[in-house]
Amino acid sequence: MTSVEQNQSSTGPRKGWGSVIGEMFDGTLNALRRFPVVALLLVLITIEANGRVGEWWPLFWGDRGFAYPLTVATIAALAVCLSLQSRRLGRLPELLAALLAFCLIEWKEAVRIYEQTFVVALAGLVLVGPFLQRGSSESFWLFVVRFLFAGLLGLLALLLFAGGFSAILASLTYLFGIAVPEQVYGHVWATVGCFAAPLFALGQLPAATDFDTPEDAPVPVRRGMQVLGDYVAAPLLVIYAVLLHIYAATIILSGDWPAGQVGWLVLTFGVCLFAALMVIHPFLSSARPPTRLLLRWWPVMLPVPLLLLLLATWQRISVYGVTPDRYLLVLFGVVTAAILLAQLRPSLRGDIRVIAALPVLALLVTSFGPQGAVSISIESQSERFRAMVADPPFTPEENAEALDILSYLEVAGGLGAVEPEVLPSSAEAGTGLLRRIAVAYGLDPTLRTTGEAGQFSRSFQTSGVIATNGYDILLVDFSAYRGTTARNWSVPGLSQPLSISLRDNSLTLSSEGETVVFDVPVDTLLEMEDGTPAEAAEITLSSQGRQISIQPNYVTFDRFDAPSLANIGGVLLLRLSDWSSDGPAQR
Repeated sequence: MTSVEQNQSSTGPRKGWGSVIGEMFDGTLNALRRFPVVALLLVLITIEANGRVGEWWPLFWGDRGFAYPLTVATIAALAVCLSLQSRRLGRLPELLAALLAFCLIEWKEAVRIYEQTFVVALAGLVLVGPFLQRGSSESFWLFVVRFLFAGLLGLLALLLFAGGFSAILASLTYLFGIAVPEQVYGHVWATVGCFAAPLFALGQLPAATDFDTPEDAPVPVRRGMQVLGDYVAAPLLVIYAVLLHIYAATIILSGDWPAGQVGWLVLTFGVCLFAALMVIHPFLSSARPPTRLLLRWWPVMLPVPLLLLLLATWQRISVYGVTPDRYLLVLFGVVTAAILLAQLRPSLRGDIRVIAALPVLALLVTSFGPQGAVSISIESQSERFRAMVADPPFTPEENAEALDILSYLEVAGGLGAVEPEVLPSSAEAGTGLLRRIAVAYGLDPTLRTTGEAGQFSRSFQTSGVIATNGYDILLVDFSAYRGTTARNWSVPGLSQPLSISLRDNSLTLSSEGETVVFDVPVDTLLEMEDGTPAEAAEITLSSQGRQISIQPNYVTFDRFDAPSLANIGGVLLLRLSDWSSDGPAQR
C-alpha cells in the first residue's frame, strides 16, 4: 500500500461495520456531552421501567413510582439546556429546573398545578427557548423541522432496535426451541424505549447556535411545506374565517348571544391559523395567491372571531362559573390579542417566534399557583356552591348541580374551600368527605346529573352481601334501559332465556311463552334512602301472582316534574317456580 493510500485510509471516512459502530458510539457520546442531566434522568426512568417489568420495583420506591414526574423533569431539563446552551452557565440551571418540575408534579395539589397545560408549556419551551431574543424566524423554523426529524429518527430507532432484538429472541424460541422468558422482551422494550431511543434522538438534535436558514433544509421538506400551505392550509382557513364572520353577522342581526361551543370553534381556527403561519413563513417570497391572501389579511381575520369567543365564554362563566377549560379559552383570547398588538411594532411584525413564544410562556405562568387555572376555578366554583346552598330546601336539579360542583372540587383538591366547621359522622352520612359535606349542607349525595339533558341519576350503597329472602335466582348484573332491545339472560331450569325490557315505568319479563309486566313505583325510588353497608335499598314488585325483588345500584330518571324511569341496574331476585312450566300461569 502506497503512502498516499495509507494517508487516505487514515483520514478518509470509515467503512464497514466499524463505521456503523463508530458512528453510533460518536452519536451517543455527543448526546451524553450535550445533555448529561437529561441522560441521568433517562437512566432513572429506565431503572423504574425495568423494575416494573421485573416486578422488583417496590423494593425501591413503592408501588407509586416516579416515572411520570421524572419524565416531566426530563422535558424541563432539556428545555433549559437548549435555551442556555451557548451561555456557558454550567449544569446547575438544568438540575434546578428538573428538580422544580419534579416537585411541582409530585406536590401538584399543594401548588394546584394544571398538569396538561404545564407539560405542553414545557414541551413548547424546548422549541422556543433557544430563540428567545436570539436567532430569527427562519432559523427557528428550521430548528423545529430538524427537531421533529430527530424525534422521527428516535421512533424509528425504537422500532428497529427493540423490534429487531425481539425478533431475534423469538427466532431462538421458534427455530431452536430455546425458551426466552416473557420478561426479557419487556426489558428490551423498556430499555430501548426509555433510554437508547431517546438518547439516539438527542444525538441528532441540531445545536441551538446553528442559526441556519430554511434554504438549508432538504428540498423535499421545503416543497412539502410549501404545498401544504398553498393548497391546504390557506384555502381552508380563508373559508373558515368567512364562515365565522357570517355567523357574527347573524348574531348582530338576531340579537342572540353566541352559542357556547363557538369558543372552541374560534380556538380551533386560531390554533390552525398560527400553525399555518409558522409552516408557510419561509416561503413568503414565492407564495401563491391563497397564501398571499392569508399572509396579508390574517390580522384582520381575527378580531371578530376573538370577540365571539370572549362573549360566548363570558356568558358561560356568568352562569356556570370558571372552569379550567373556560379559563384556557379566555387565556387564548388574551394571548391572541397580544399577538395582534405585537404586529403594530415593525420589528415584531410577522415574527413566528412571537407567535410561538407568547402562548408557551402564558401556559407556563398560568399552569400553577394562585393565578393558575386550577386556583381560579376552585375559587369560582366554591363561591358558586356557597351561593347555591344558601337557600335550602333544594329541587332535584339544584341538588344535582351542587353535587357536580362538589365532584369537581374533589378532583381538583379544593373540597377544603367549602368544608363546613361541623361535619356529620361517617355513620350518619356515609364514607367519603364529599358525602359528608353534601349531607352537612342538606344535599342528597345519591342524586346526580347524568350528562344527558334533563336526566338525573341516583346511586345506592350496597353491602356486598345479598339476602335472598326465599328467592332462588339472582341476576347480579341486571340492567334495563328504556327504548332498547330486550336483554336476555340464560337461567338454569328454564328452557328459554328470560327476557327483560323497560318501557313506560314498567319492567316486562318474558319466558316460557309467558309475559308479565311489573309497574315500577318511580316516586318510591326517588324517596328511598340510599341504604347502608348493613342494609341495602330494596324494592319488591308483584304482578299476576309472581314476585320479584330489585336491589338497585343506580337509577336514572327523566323530567322531575313528571318523573319517568330511563334505566335501572343492580341485583334482580326472582323465584324459579314462578317462571317454570308448572308455575302460576299453568296451575
